[in-house]
Amino acid sequence: MRLKHLLGPLPNVSAAALITAIFCLFFIVLCWYVFRRDRRSIYEHLEKLPFSEDGNE
Repeated sequence: MRLKHLLGPLPNVSAAALITAIFCLFFIVLCWYVFRRDRRSIYEHLEKLPFSEDGNE
């Protein structure tokens, strides 16, 4: 099965460009969500877990 059949008919190049832009925007938002400053304490806690004795600190 070809990719064209899975995505449906794309009328022109601008539709493909729109899909690419949407996925790029999604990736940027995902990176922003992961690397926010207010999540820093969560990541600091998670990086210490492998070294804790019981793992429940």
